[in-house]
Amino acid sequence: MKVKNEFKYKKWNEVLDGFDLERIKQIPVAEKFKIVEIIKMISKEAEYTKEHGYKNLVNSKFYQEDQTYRLLCFLYVKDASFNDIKDITLNYLNNYKLSDVYYCKFAIIGIGVIMLKLGRDSKTIFNALMVLLGQDFLTYNLKLVGYENALREDIEVLNTIRYKEYEMKYKQKKYKMLALAHMAKIDGLDLVEKYFLDVTDNKKAKLYFSILSNIHEELLYRSYHFLEQDADNMDKMILAGIYCILRKKDILVGHYMMNSCIGKYDHCNERLDSVEKNVIEVYNTIKKELEME
Repeated sequence: MKVKNEFKYKKWNEVLDGFDLERIKQIPVAEKFKIVEIIKMISKEAEYTKEHGYKNLVNSKFYQEDQTYRLLCFLYVKDASFNDIKDITLNYLNNYKLSDVYYCKFAIIGIGVIMLKLGRDSKTIFNALMVLLGQDFLTYNLKLVGYENALREDIEVLNTIRYKEYEMKYKQKKYKMLALAHMAKIDGLDLVEKYFLDVTDNKKAKLYFSILSNIHEELLYRSYHFLEQDADNMDKMILAGIYCILRKKDILVGHYMMNSCIGKYDHCNERLDSVEKNVIEVYNTIKKELEME
């Protein structure tokens, strides 16, 4: 697969920046052996990509079997950017404050998908991810025989992460934000600003938009991320939505970004057309509210 020039020179530390590697190293040994199965899976997907192309990953065996891999891989298949895939992965990881095992599994899959995005080969992915399990595990537990067996043996896929379900009020707010991000792309930010100033009665959303829309773009992501760290789930989703509006993200990335900050899994990959249709309907309603028609 030909790698786009903008991705060729991404360095390993740029990939790993933001991930808590100590949490990966400190999970129990028994859990690390399970993580080896995930690493095998991602490396095999690199082989599949080389043979069939990344667009066909949706037909791979592991895409169908592992829910978390399917969640993140779909972003890669749909050509989400390196930064968007990484930001969404880190947002999900922020939900695993108590479970190091959940954190480790999601982090390894996320880093693996990012490496697929960067066009890394199967051997590089396998060995680089194995290193993240730590020297002690590799030399005292896995050992050379375990390493060699891992290269030869079949893969056992274990779905261990449980995702949250959310009430209708979250869905309604999310589609409103997605529609406003779509408006920002189609009609410009001035109309979105008019909506926040003249239409919505959500005072928190008005405040967040007023602050973030008047910050230099180089500070936008860090400022948004700083605010959402201490926010409740609804405010996290609103902040993520405003970030997507200001960055003029497309519907797919906005959908993922808002889900990721509240830890919700959504099979958007199986119903993207339906999501886009609903967003356009809300967008048209907002246009009427703004007397655009």
